[in-house]
Amino acid sequence: MIATRARALFECKKERIIGRTPMAFAPEKQADGTDSKTMYSRKLRAASSGEAQVFVWLHLRSDGVAFEGEVRLTRIDLGGESFVQAMVQDVTEKMHAKEALETSEKRYRMLLESANDAIFIADGSSGDLLDANQKAQAMVGRNLAEIQSMHLVGLHPKEFHETYKALF
Repeated sequence: MIATRARALFECKKERIIGRTPMAFAPEKQADGTDSKTMYSRKLRAASSGEAQVFVWLHLRSDGVAFEGEVRLTRIDLGGESFVQAMVQDVTEKMHAKEALETSEKRYRMLLESANDAIFIADGSSGDLLDANQKAQAMVGRNLAEIQSMHLVGLHPKEFHETYKALF
C-alpha cells in the first residue's frame, strides 16, 4: 500500500510510484557528487544483508524539484522471504536550519575572536564559564579548557567572591 504521505511527499499519484525503484525519484548525482545508482546499490546491499541504513538522500518530486530526505532502509523477513522496507522523511527544512546554525556559529566565533577586548561567556543561571576569546585567555593566563572548568567568581578578586557567589 502506498501511503498518502508518500504520494504527497513526491507529489504524484500512486500509479507513478508502484513498480518503480527509488532511482526513479533520484537525480543522477547526489548533493555530494556521488553517483546515485552506485550509492543506492551499496545501501540496498547493506540493508538486504541486515545492516539497517540511515542516510540523507537527494530525491526528485514529480515536477523535478529536488528535496533532501532522510532514508531508513531496514530488512524485514515475512513468510520466509526477505524484503527491504524504506521510509523517507523530508528534512529539507531541518538541513537549511542546520546550515543557518553553522553559519551563525562561524559568525559568532569570528566576532568573538576578532574583538579587541577580553570576552568571557558564562551560563546566566549557574555562573559556569562556557567560552572565552584569545584576549580573555591571555588576560587570565589560562587556556580555554581551564577557563571552561571555572566559575565566574574565579575571575574576580578573592575579597569579592562571596558577593558574586550570592548572585548565582
